[in-house]
Amino acid sequence: MTYTDFKPTMFTADVADIGEGATYTTDSAAIDVSGLEWATVQCYTTGANASSAGTVTFYLSMSGDGTNYSSVGMPLYLTLNAANKVVTEPVEISLRGINKLKIINIVNGDATYHLTNTNVIVSCVKK
Repeated sequence: MTYTDFKPTMFTADVADIGEGATYTTDSAAIDVSGLEWATVQCYTTGANASSAGTVTFYLSMSGDGTNYSSVGMPLYLTLNAANKVVTEPVEISLRGINKLKIINIVNGDATYHLTNTNVIVSCVKK
């Protein structure tokens, strides 16, 4: 059996800018995870200012059939640390019965400063 380490980002390129207190509503690419049992997800972003603070919420949507996605999504949280890049701890997700994953919203909880270089990494092993 051959296994390939599979670590795509949800957005082809990092989201360059999410405004102060804004919600980014452009869906990410759908990542095909059919046939996998587990994956880990890590979110990352950078505050735009030395005073950046607050919680950023990423909403991960899943599809069992590869076409219809959850409309609310599962929230994943990240706490800003000034103008430093912040990466969440890996969140393990059961993929039994799931065919695709995508991010449907990112909410910037910092009402004063925007976010830069934001994305989500999915790590898994494909046979």
